[in-house]
Amino acid sequence: MPGLSLIFDQNRDLENEKGPILQALEEVCFIPGYRKELLHRGKSMWAAFTGYAGYPLTVIRAGRHDIFLEGRIYGPGGNYLRRELSLLAEKIFTAGDGFRSGLARHLLGTDGDYLVLFIDNEAGEAAVLNDALGRLPLYYYHREGRFMLSREQRFITRLIPDPRMERRALAQYLLLGYPLGDNTLLRDIHRLKPASLIRIRPGGPHPAPQNIHRFNFEEKQPEGQKRREITAQLIEIFGDSCRRRTEVGVKNIVTLSGGLDSRTVAAGLRRGGIPFRALTFIDQERTAARDAEVAERLARVLEIDWELIPLRPASGQDALDLLRMKCGMNYLAMGFAFQFFRRLESLGGSAVRCFFGEGGDKVLPDLRPHARLRDCGELARYLIGENQIMPLDTVSALTAVPSGEIISELAGLLEGYPEKSMSGKYVDFLITERSIKYLFEGEDRNRYYNWTASPFYSIHFFTRAMSCPDRLKSRHRLYRDFLLALSPRLSAVDYANWKVPISSPRYLLYFLARDLYYRLPASMKQIIKRRHKRTVDQTNLYPPGSNARRCFQTQLEGCTSLGRYLSPEAIETHLPGLNKFAFDHLFTAVSLLEELEGGKSTLQDYRDDDLL
Repeated sequence: MPGLSLIFDQNRDLENEKGPILQALEEVCFIPGYRKELLHRGKSMWAAFTGYAGYPLTVIRAGRHDIFLEGRIYGPGGNYLRRELSLLAEKIFTAGDGFRSGLARHLLGTDGDYLVLFIDNEAGEAAVLNDALGRLPLYYYHREGRFMLSREQRFITRLIPDPRMERRALAQYLLLGYPLGDNTLLRDIHRLKPASLIRIRPGGPHPAPQNIHRFNFEEKQPEGQKRREITAQLIEIFGDSCRRRTEVGVKNIVTLSGGLDSRTVAAGLRRGGIPFRALTFIDQERTAARDAEVAERLARVLEIDWELIPLRPASGQDALDLLRMKCGMNYLAMGFAFQFFRRLESLGGSAVRCFFGEGGDKVLPDLRPHARLRDCGELARYLIGENQIMPLDTVSALTAVPSGEIISELAGLLEGYPEKSMSGKYVDFLITERSIKYLFEGEDRNRYYNWTASPFYSIHFFTRAMSCPDRLKSRHRLYRDFLLALSPRLSAVDYANWKVPISSPRYLLYFLARDLYYRLPASMKQIIKRRHKRTVDQTNLYPPGSNARRCFQTQLEGCTSLGRYLSPEAIETHLPGLNKFAFDHLFTAVSLLEELEGGKSTLQDYRDDDLL
C-alpha cells in the first residue's frame, strides 16, 4: 500500500544496512510512477514514503518536530491543521500517559482516514498514531531490538531473517477470511489496532501499541428520542461527511451498485449539490447482472453520466500483484478489480475521488444475532456457523489445528470485548473483525490507484449511528427512514437483493420470511441455504483442467514447506467439496506460502492468462 514505513534499531547503525533498506523500499513501488522518498535518516531510525504523485502525504516541519500525515483529515487544513498537529506532537512527547484522555477526545473529534508519524529530532524519539477506526491498515514487527512499522507487510518481510507464516492465523483465515485480533498471516507481523499510539524511545522500553480508545457498542443514546429526530440528525451529519470528502478540482465518482449503500452515498452527494458521475462494473460471469440493471435505473433517476465496465477474470499478473501488495489479506480472485481502477486512473488519476458505500450495511442495520446465546463458547460456534468460508472440520483437517482450539481461541477473543451481552459482542465482532480486518483491507487495495472514501465511516456519523437504539434499526426501519428522507425517488427503485424497493410495504415481507427462517432448526436452514444460494456449486467454475487448478497443482507439488502448515493428504481429500470462494482462499494461502518461503511464484507462469 502507498504510505509510510519506519525502521528503528538501537543496537545497529542503519547506515550499514542502507542497501537492503533501499531495496526493500524499491520492492514496494509496485506500479509505474511510484516513487520512494526518505523522510528521516538517522543512525538508529529511518522513515520513508512510497507512493504515487497525488497520494495524500502532508509534511510539517515545526521546530524540533517533523510531522508526517498520511491520508486525509477532513476539515480545516492549512495553518489550522499545522497548529493542531504541532500541538499534538508537543503533548505526545511531553505529557506521556497523562494525555491519554485528551488524545481519545482528539481521535473521536477528528474526522478522517489517516495516520500520523511524529519525530522529535532533538531527542531521537518517534510516535505513531492512527485514527479511531484504523482506516489505513498499518503493520508492525518487533524482535531482538529491531522495530519496524509499515503500510506494506512486504517491506517488513524483506528485512527480517527467515519470514514464515503463522499456522493458527492460517486456520482462522481459511475459516473466516481473515486472521483474528492483531494477527496477520505472517509470524511476528501484527496489524495495529484502531486508535493506537506507539512511542519509540532510544534507551526506553520496547515499542508497544497503547490503545487510546475502545468502542463499546452497548453504549446507546437514551430511548426517549423520536425516530424522526434521529433521522434528521443523521442526515445532517451524513451531508457534512459527504461535503468534507470532496475537493475543488477533483472529480467525484460513485461506484454504483443495485444495493442500498452506494445509492445512499449518491443521495448524500446530490442533496449537497455536489457533482458526480457513476461507474458500475460487472464480471465476465455476470453474477452481478441484476445489480447493474438497478444501477442503470438509479443513474437515470439521478440524471447523471453512468458507465458499465465489463471486467475479465484476474490474470496471473493481477493475482501476483495482489499477492505482493496485500500478503494474503485480500484473496487473489479480487485481482480482477485492478481493471476497474485502471479505468478510474484513466479518468484523471489522483484527480479522481472514488466514493464507495462501504459501511452502510454495518452502521445503520440491526446487527444483533438471531439466536439467544448464553456464553462466549455458544457465541463462537454461532459466529462460525454464520460467517464461515469453509467448514470448521475441513479447516481443522487442512491445518491440523484442532476444532476445539479454534473455537476456544475465538471465545477467548470475545471474552475480552467490553460488551456484557452476547448480542453486543457479536456486533463488536462484525465491526472490529469483519469490517476492520477484512473490508478495510479491500478498500486499501483500491488506494493503490487513487484515494477512496466512504461517508459512512466518518467518525461523527459512525458514532452517532452506532449509538442508536437497536430496536429502531430492527428490520431496516432506521435505514428506510434515512434513505426516504434523503431521496424518496432513489428509495422507490428496487433493492437488487430484495427485488422490491425499501420504500414499499412489501419489503416487510422479506423480513417476515427472514424471521421465520431463523426460527427453523439448523438442519432445515442448511437445506434452504444449499437450494437458494446464488451459486449452489461453484466448484465447476474451476474445473480440473482450468488454469487455476493447474497452477494450484503445480504449487502443491513444488512447495517444499507446504507440509509445515497444510496437510497435502487433507487437501486432496477435501478439495472436491470446496466451493469457489473457499478454493480462492486456500489458493491465496498456498500462493503466499510458495513465494514467502520458496522464493518463487508459479503465478508468473500464468501472468498473461485469465486465472481466477
